[in-house]
Amino acid sequence: LLIITLPNSFEKSIVDTQVQKQLMLIREQQQVATQIRAESDVIKAEYNRKAKVILAEGHANYTVITKEAQAQAEQRKIDAESEAFRMITQRLNLDASCLI
Repeated sequence: LLIITLPNSFEKSIVDTQVQKQLMLIREQQQVATQIRAESDVIKAEYNRKAKVILAEGHANYTVITKEAQAQAEQRKIDAESEAFRMITQRLNLDASCLI
C-alpha cells in the first residue's frame, strides 16, 4: 500500500474549487427560481385581468337584463292600463274625452 500525502495548499485548492462549483450551482438555481416566480406573476396577472373582464361583463349583462325586464314590466303595465281604459270606454259608451 502506498500512502500519498498532499500538501495542505493542494487540498485547500480542491475544496475551494468544489465550493465555487457549488456556489455556481446555487446561483443558477436561484436564477431559475427567480424566472419561475416572474412567470408565475405574469400568469397571475393575466388570470386577474381575465377575472376582472368576466366580472365586468357579468355586471353589464345583469344591468342590461334588469333594465330590459323593467322596461317589459312597464310596457305590460301600460298595455294593461290601456286595455282597461278601452274596456271601460266601450262598456260605458264613453269617448276618450270623458276619461280625462
